[in-house]
Amino acid sequence: MYLWVLLCLLMLAIIWPMLHARRTARWIAAQKLDSQACSDASSSHLSICCPGGGVFFWWQIGAMKRLLELYDLPSDVPLAGASAGALAIVLGQCGVDPSRAHSLAFDLADAAGVFSNPLGLCGKWGRLVDAWLGELLPADAAQRCTGRCRIAVTRLTPLPQAETIDAYLTRASVIDALMASTHIPLFMDGRVTSARVQPAALDGGLLACLGLRSGLSLLVREAAHEAEAIVISHHKDAHFLRACRQHGWMPIRTKGTEQFASFGAAWVELEAERGREGEFARLEPYRRRELPTRRGVKSSQVKPSQSKSSDGTSPAVRRHPRLPRSPCRSRPSS
Repeated sequence: MYLWVLLCLLMLAIIWPMLHARRTARWIAAQKLDSQACSDASSSHLSICCPGGGVFFWWQIGAMKRLLELYDLPSDVPLAGASAGALAIVLGQCGVDPSRAHSLAFDLADAAGVFSNPLGLCGKWGRLVDAWLGELLPADAAQRCTGRCRIAVTRLTPLPQAETIDAYLTRASVIDALMASTHIPLFMDGRVTSARVQPAALDGGLLACLGLRSGLSLLVREAAHEAEAIVISHHKDAHFLRACRQHGWMPIRTKGTEQFASFGAAWVELEAERGREGEFARLEPYRRRELPTRRGVKSSQVKPSQSKSSDGTSPAVRRHPRLPRSPCRSRPSS
């Protein structure tokens, strides 16, 4: 453990000046091209990006699933994700129900004794995520995700660098890429790197966590394309952030996670209603005319002007039914 920390610090000291200079140059180039990029609504560089967010992944999957229901995106618009964000794009692309994913996750954790173990998920997370994905992903996951889902991983050789995977031969290869993108060194299964992909890799958001790269730069292939990326992040959802403060929802706890997906879906609906003034202005040409309903509630019923109710709940929770509570929610938060 200490050797790994020292190695990381050494690598940081060596490559920081080089990466900082490169990042600055990319930022300058992106600024020069920003106006040109934003004016081309039909650009092939448009992308949907989900940076890592820990347990806020549950917000992202709700948002991604709803976005893909409301917009018929062209096949050349990629969905890119790192770490937990990679899980969100793949589950969204595969049409996985967030409530089922949540219930299954807590059932597996409960069966593994996570809630009664002082170490929680440490050393067990790897096999639990593997089993979880094995249950959730459809048989045609490779066909659905190839060319559409870009899963970010961090390679360590010759120097730490981010790469994206977007071609999958089988359903198992999709799971392998996700296992590599979510691999937290040592914590996942006692290994520093994941051997599920070759060369070995680890968490796709590592360089962002170390401050060496921005989360968005890990998900687009050229800095000039960052201006055209639509970032799906809970930080943009004022209702959700307010609820987090009110209820004590935190990135490292499971408390309240059964409600996160409904907030994400409601945020997408609000932004879609704003049309060309909203977050998805560049997706307007691809908006479906017949908007799918969510649990019998039309997206037009949720307006951006709605405010918090007297009971302190968000319009997303008040207007839409909550996701079913997992049978394990009575257990202590990890």
